[in-house]
Amino acid sequence: MHNHPNFRDPAPPCLEQRRKPILGVAEAVEFLTGRIAEQARDDSVPLTEVERKQLSFTAVGASAEEIATANDFDSRNDSDEFEAKIAKLLRRVFRHDVQHGRVEIWQRHLAALRDQDIYLLVMVDQAGIPRTKAKLAVAAAVLSAAPRRLIRTLAHAMAGLVALSGFVYFFLLPMK
Repeated sequence: MHNHPNFRDPAPPCLEQRRKPILGVAEAVEFLTGRIAEQARDDSVPLTEVERKQLSFTAVGASAEEIATANDFDSRNDSDEFEAKIAKLLRRVFRHDVQHGRVEIWQRHLAALRDQDIYLLVMVDQAGIPRTKAKLAVAAAVLSAAPRRLIRTLAHAMAGLVALSGFVYFFLLPMK
């Protein structure tokens, strides 16, 4: 990575998985936590290894030691603040990846986590990142739409409303 905050290499290391199918939950969690860590580094937001491990916590099948570590983390940290920090990082990295045509990678990784109960998914939801393929495609289309295209579409919609209101005013109202 270069030191300039707005410069990013074309394909960060965790995106090189594009060519490999996602086989399991561990790879999907590693992808998401890797993207969060990269965004944190780019934004100069501190992210400790303990915080990163906390993201992959699941109570299902957790050992007594893992549950104790999670409880200790919760008692030492403000969970709302932590979740807000991670959600913000997720929003930024998701937006970046969508703008660079990487929505399919997110689709595959989130699909692998579909039926999982992992703490990280709480922040994915808080970030407003859709977890179904159809909703991800819609979000990608909205995020990648150029502002000029959006303005042009709104201008056409407004012109249609003006024409419709003229029709109503001149043709339908006089009939009363």
